[in-house]
Parts: sequence; structure tokens; C-alpha cells
Amino acid sequence: MSLVRKIGGRGSNNGQFTYPCQLTTDPIGHVFIADSGNDRISVHDTDLNHLRNITHQSMREPYDVKVSRDRVYVLCPCNNPCMLVLTLKGDKLHSFITCGPGLDVLCPFFFCLDPLNNFVISDRDSHSIRVFSPEGNLLHTIGTEGHRGMLYEPQRIAITPNGRLVCVTGNEGFVCYQLILLYRLEGNCGNSIGSQSPRDRERYPSSTSVQSNDSWLDPAFPRKSANQIDDLRKQQLAIEYLSRLEEARVWLSQCLEEEMPELTDLELSLTNGVTLAKIAHFIYPDTFPLSRIFDLSLDRYREKRLEFRHTDNINYWVQCMEKLGLPKLFYPTTTDLYDMKNMPRVVYCIHALSIYLAKLGKGPVMQSVTETQFTKEQIDYVLREFERTGIRMPAFSKIAGLLREQLTQDQAAVHAAEVAVYEALEQKSEPRVLIALGNPALGLEDIMYSQNNNSYYNSLQAAREIKLHNLEANAEPELKLEELDAYDYILSCEEICDLISETNRQQDILYRAELRIQIVHKIHKVLALDTPSKEQLLYELLANQDSGFVDVTADNSMWYYDVISRARGDKECDLFWEEIRDLIEIANSVAINSKNTENSLLKVDKALNQNSHSSLLIALRSEELFLTAVEPGNIENYFDILSGLRENKREVSGDISQILNEVDIQEAVNSANQVVSLEVLHSLAIQNINNSLLSEDVDLTLSYLEDENSRITDVNPEFSCEYKSSLSDHFRSKSGKFMTKDEIQKVVNSVNIEISVLNRLKEFIRKGDEDFHTFLEILKELFQKNCGIIVENNLPHYFDILGRAFNQSESRILGAIDILEIVSDANESADLSLELSRALIELNTYLETAFDPADTLQHLLNPQLKFHNISDICAIQYHKELTRLRNRNIISPSQPDLWLECESIDLYPFYFNQSTDKYSWRQPIKSESGNDVIDSSYLSNRTVQSVISSLTSMNDRQLYFSQNIDSIFRIQSNLKVILGRRKFLSTQDHYGSPIPDIVRV
Repeated sequence: MSLVRKIGGRGSNNGQFTYPCQLTTDPIGHVFIADSGNDRISVHDTDLNHLRNITHQSMREPYDVKVSRDRVYVLCPCNNPCMLVLTLKGDKLHSFITCGPGLDVLCPFFFCLDPLNNFVISDRDSHSIRVFSPEGNLLHTIGTEGHRGMLYEPQRIAITPNGRLVCVTGNEGFVCYQLILLYRLEGNCGNSIGSQSPRDRERYPSSTSVQSNDSWLDPAFPRKSANQIDDLRKQQLAIEYLSRLEEARVWLSQCLEEEMPELTDLELSLTNGVTLAKIAHFIYPDTFPLSRIFDLSLDRYREKRLEFRHTDNINYWVQCMEKLGLPKLFYPTTTDLYDMKNMPRVVYCIHALSIYLAKLGKGPVMQSVTETQFTKEQIDYVLREFERTGIRMPAFSKIAGLLREQLTQDQAAVHAAEVAVYEALEQKSEPRVLIALGNPALGLEDIMYSQNNNSYYNSLQAAREIKLHNLEANAEPELKLEELDAYDYILSCEEICDLISETNRQQDILYRAELRIQIVHKIHKVLALDTPSKEQLLYELLANQDSGFVDVTADNSMWYYDVISRARGDKECDLFWEEIRDLIEIANSVAINSKNTENSLLKVDKALNQNSHSSLLIALRSEELFLTAVEPGNIENYFDILSGLRENKREVSGDISQILNEVDIQEAVNSANQVVSLEVLHSLAIQNINNSLLSEDVDLTLSYLEDENSRITDVNPEFSCEYKSSLSDHFRSKSGKFMTKDEIQKVVNSVNIEISVLNRLKEFIRKGDEDFHTFLEILKELFQKNCGIIVENNLPHYFDILGRAFNQSESRILGAIDILEIVSDANESADLSLELSRALIELNTYLETAFDPADTLQHLLNPQLKFHNISDICAIQYHKELTRLRNRNIISPSQPDLWLECESIDLYPFYFNQSTDKYSWRQPIKSESGNDVIDSSYLSNRTVQSVISSLTSMNDRQLYFSQNIDSIFRIQSNLKVILGRRKFLSTQDHYGSPIPDIVRV
């Protein structure tokens, strides 16, 4: 027996595997492999080329897989063992857990399906077989632990077509025996194969399979006859052709983005060549336009069926394939398509074209059809056509191999080189074979003539004989050699390259194996020496490139000698190369661990010398020391105990440089962990408060504040949001550093005081009692360090603005920062209002003697007055109206102690005394004589703004009318016509309605 082919390799790419477990095939020959390490099912075609991967989020380390026509069943035995039922595309249909209450399935690895689609699962650890319904319900259990008629570690299982169960069991105790039990699904033992006798027992069988006829299991089940087997083979060919035809139909639909005829009508629809000519346009739109396709709308085809000009469309398609460079060995003839003499050849060409386009990146990949159900009529039709025409089914599976290398090499030269190799092998001439292998067309660059000549010849000759044997076994007797596909008996370039590479690899393995045997022999000689240089000698042998050992370093030479010599003494015989390789890996690991442990111990000693708790914690938590239960909150205890222990050891030994070992450190850590104090719990509580500030959960922070271990007092649950906000602000101000207990308590107290003062302030303003002395004291208590911002003269204004703010913010609580912003804005408003009052007095003084409208306009544009809607066009009107109002108000000379009233920037009354340069937010009281203290002769800013807005609006209206006078006249005339018509109709109705009464009178 020789290796025919090997696929895959270790990895996670397509076509690679990591711990592949079980494999199976579907009805059309596709191979499904359970790739356990990559959590997927890898799907390959009949030539073992990778097609796709089936994955699902519930699929974890799949071990066994079974496939039906439209289902994939996967058993995942690890973690929570479960059975997955998927579609062929990987969509999950349903699943069920194979372990749980009442199931007791401990170690399921293998399963099969019975004729009723029940799941039969072997459980190695419970020594039984469980049968589950398709919905996942446990139906019954088969077998118990024991000998004949019972089970011990059941493994692989299979179901025969007549309903019998074949089970492979394991070994028991110290006696290795093997039983293959035949169970009926009811659970009784039917037969067994194998025994405990050493001569005829089965040696560790690990799998089983069931033939379709099942004759070796049940004599009552009849073997199929040769005719039945031949009919079954022909039926499988028909199904394969229908599948290929359906794949071509789907691919044509994808390329043209239009619906194709049904499967039964597709062959006939292709005869007119229109669809294939459209494919030519799809590949080269500019070279093959749609306008050159004959009968594109198919009107003539529907009326007269085929015409000879339809062959132009077929030639159109052939010209496109020639331009594309598709090898002509795939082309059908015109009569193959037009007269339907060989439609399988046409479908074969479409498949080759799709693969070739996909390689060039010019078309979609043809998808494999696995879920289509074909009717008996379709299968019978294909069988009749095959029998009528006598055509042979093309080898669709070899298309990819024939097309390979077409993009880089000349096909004719490659084929000629392949034929030369075949002829040389047929003549059994080794020199001619070597000459043929040297043909550059084959691309064989790694031929080593001097070493492997005979090996090359033997490998190629054996592969040729296998190919001829398979051809004789599968080909029909009446077929002639010229009717066969050339690659049925000729070795392809790819096969030759694989054989040469495999031969080189095998010869290289043999050569390296001889060198390794010699080096292993020298290693044992070195181990027997008793010289000081034995470690160096051993290292030189291990580091030799011919030894095949990797990761050998000079620093670890001591560990290599120690580990290998100890293993040699334990075994009491020579070591194998593989054993030495594993020992080198162990020695490297031991050396690394030893060096890391030593470095970590030095770090602990350094931290103790530097009196650094943080460095000590990092050193204790390093993975190299393998310490358990190292708690950050207990670092002070660790430091004190370790420092005392080190001093004691140094005093006893007299070595002041002695350091602690890992055993001493672990004992110190265990001793410190036994002392659980309130300080540790308190530190954890404070840490929890700090950590909770990183989240948005207010309740979490409140719960940690109320924790008795935190020792935070006066926590009011109603202020949880304020605590969270203030603590977060303080936490951010420390750049993420943890706050201490005192800092947290200070923030809590501050929040409590702030909210208490805010409540007093709100209640004071709500009562409306203008006791500004009390009001000032409350603000000073609230602002504390920011008391300097308070202006006593603005207290009434604070009172008004805060009252409005509290009324507008009932949905949220105003904080101290909000109040501070309001007071700051009020101070700014007072300053702006004071500037406005002075500018307003200047304006009124000017208006007493004003004579130039331009100067009046400039005074109005003073930015301190904050007037708006001022228009240069209205300067004269402003001047006239304002001087008129100002002169009208002047009755008597202004009193020096009178107050000017104006409106502040934030729309509150503001009073200003020009003589004293003071202002007030409350109306000044009358004098003792009862005279009014407000100077009414001055125009207020509200009055001036009203005049400006009125005159500007009037001017804008007049300007609009003057610009649209024609439109206004037109509207007026239209209205007059409409009104006149209405009046005329009303008069007509009035005089026309009483005519019958007039006649009667």
C-alpha cells in the first residue's frame, strides 16, 4: 500500500487543518471534514479541492460529522456537549444539549443516524449508547458496563440499512481485548466479532463502516446483482449530469442577471446560441456588442424555431473563448450544440469557461449544487439520452487540473512533454524518462539526477500503473483508446510535479534520518564520558545543523546535559531522536523558568531594600514565582513579614547578601493573608468607591458610600446624584488618582452643607421677604471662598434673578456653581446698565440743543445704548421726533438730586443718580416733602427705542409701497373690477327675481 495523495497542513487558512477528527461524504461525493481546532467543517470536492467552510457561533471543537442530502449534523463534545443540525450553507436549524438532568451523557464523541433519523450517540465514560429523537428527547439507553452483551468504553458506531447497530468498544482493566457488538436498536446483543484470546482478538480497532448491502452483517439481507450495481452507477451519472446542468443554469443567471429556463428546457434553449452570445458580451462588452447577436429578442426562434443563422451566435461565443484564451480541448463543435448531438460536452465547456473566468477575475465562481432534488422523470430522460446518443459523461472533476497553469504556460508544449513522459514510461526506459523530465515545459526545477534517478522512475511507473488499473476497472469495455480523455491514462504535469516533489522529500527524509542516527550515537558516547567539557561537547552535537534539533542555545548547555543524562539513566537504554528532541524542549522550558524565578527573587529583594511597596507587589504577582492569594490590600503585612524573615535568615547564615527563596516567600504570603483586619476591608471599600466613579451607576456609588466598612458618615440617600457629581469632579481633578477616605468625607460634607444652604436660599426667596442682610449672609455661606464676587448694591437684582431662575428650574436642582454664574451675570448686567444710564444722560443733554440730524444719528449709534433697527435714511425723522419729545418734557430745570429711570440689559428697572453717581435696583422713595424723585424730563431708553422702531417701520413700509406702486395700482384696479362685477350681478338678481310678481300685478 502506498500514499496516493495528501491534502492540507497545519494552520487556519482554507484547506488547512488543526486537529482534524472525523470525515464523511455527501451523496454526490463531496468530503466533509470536522476541523476541531478551527471550529469549522471543511468541505472539499471529489478531487479533494477546498470548496468552502461551514461555521456557526454554536460550533465549538466539532468532533464527528454526518451529512444527508440537505442537512449537516455536527457533534461538539467539549464544554457543554451538543448536537447541531445545520443546512449545507451553515444556517442553524436546531440543536439540543446531550448532557443535563436525566441524561448523564458524560463523554460523547461519536454518533450516527438510524433509519428513523434518530440520533444514536456513544458515551465512553458511562459505557452506554443513548438514542435521541430528532427533536433531542432521550428515547432509551443501550448497554451497560461489562463483557459479552454489554459495553466498555463504546466508541465509533454505525447503523446498517436493516436497522442493526455496529459498535466498537475499548479495552478493560489490564487485559486488552476488543469486541465488536451488533445491537438491534431495542438494545439486545445480536452478534459479536473478536475475542480475548491473544491469537485472534481485534487489536484496538478504532473505527467501523457499513457497506450498503450489509451482507456480511445479516445473511438475510441479499447482495445486489451486477445489473443492479450497473443501473445504480448509471443513475448516479445521470444525477451528476443534472447537478452540473443546474450549476451551469445558476451561473448563467448570475452572469446575465436574468432568469434562465427550467432545467428540463435549458438544453433546448441553448441551441439558438443567444444565451451564449450574451455571455460573450458579458466578457467583452466592446468587442462583442449586443447589436451583433442574431434574434436577440427570440421572436424568430419562437415563430420558426431554429434557423441556420443562429449558428452565427454559436460562432460568436467561440470567438470570445478564443480571444479569452480558453484551451480548445474544451470547445464543443457547432453540431454538438445546434443539433444537440453532445449537450454534455456543451455543459462541460460552460463549466471550464466559468473556472477560467474566475481565475482571471472576470466572472463569478460557479457555486456547487447540493440541495436540488431531481425527479424520476428527469433522471430517466437523461438515461435515455445517454443510451440513445452513446455519448460518454465528461470528467467534470478534471477541469480544474486541465486549466491549471494555463495563465503562465503554453498548453501545447506542456501536453507534448506529458505525452513524452508517458511514452518513455510505456517503453520502460529509465534514461528516456529522465530526458523527458528535463523538458522545460514541465517546469521541474528540483530534479536531483545523481541521487534519485531510480526513485523518480519507480514512482512515475507506479503512478502510471495505478492510473491504468483504475481506467480498466471503471471504463466501459466497448470504448476505444481514442475515445477516452487523454488524462485518464496520461500523467498530468501537476501529477508529475507532485510525484517528483514527494520523491525528493522521501529521499531527503532518508538522508536526514541517517545523519540523525549517527548524531544520536555520538550523543550517547558523550553521555558516557566523565570529562569537564562534556556539557560543551553535548551542546555542539545538539547545535549541529544535521541533527535536526531546533532552539538549541549555548546558555542552556548545563540544563541540556542534566535533563538528557537523567532521562538516559531512568530509561536504562539508548534514547531515540524524538525523545532527545522533546527533552531539549523540556530543558529550554526548565532553563527559562529557572532564570525567570531567579530574576523575580532578585526583584523581591530589591523592593525590600528600596522600601517600595508597589515594586514588592509587582514582584510578588509575577507569574514566575507561582504565588497564590497575593492581595494588594495586604501589601504592608507582606513587607513587614518578608523584611523580618530575611533579616533572620541573614543573621543565622552570616551572609548579608542572602535572598529569600520562593518557599520562604509563599509561607510569608500565607501568614500575612491569615491576618484579616478592618483596615483591609476599609481599603477595599474606599477602592470600590473610587472604581464606581468610573461608571454611570449612581446607585452603585451610593451603596459603597453607605457601606459601613467605608466609614463615611452623614450620607443622605436623597443627595446621591450630588455626591456622584461632586466626587467625579474631584476624581477627575486628581487626574484619575484614587481619593482617600478623608477626601471623600470632605466632599460628602461639602455637598451636605451646600444642599442645606441652597434649600435655605430657595425657601428665603420663595417667601419674598426682602431682608437683604439675611440674603447676604446666606450667599456668603454658600460661596465661601468666592464671597468677593458679591456686590451689596446688586442684592435686590440677585433676589429678582434667582427668583425667576428657581421658578424656571423646578425640574432640576440649582447647584452652587449655577448660583455663582447667575450672580456673576447679574454683576455684569449692573455694569452694562450703569454705562447705558450715563450714555442715556449724554443723549438727553444733547437733544436739548440738538440741530444736526447726523450728530443725532451718531449719538443713537453709541454701542453702550444697545439701540437696534436704526436706519440711516430715517436720521431726520429720528432727530425731529426725539427733540420734540425731549423739549416737551422739559417744563422746569432739572433737579440735581433726581434719579434717571431706564431699563437694564436683562429687562429689569434700573435707577441712576447723576449727581451722586449711584444706582439702585429698587425705585427710590419720595422726598420728605412728598415730591417725586424720578426725573420725568429725561427720555428713557425704552422710549427712544420705541421711537426708533416706529419710524424705521414706517419708513420701510413707505419704501416698500414706493417700490411696488405699479403692483398696488394693478391690485386696486383688479379689486375695483371684481367689486363692480359683484355689484352688477347683485343688481341684476334683484331686478330679475320679481318679474313674475310684476306680471301678476
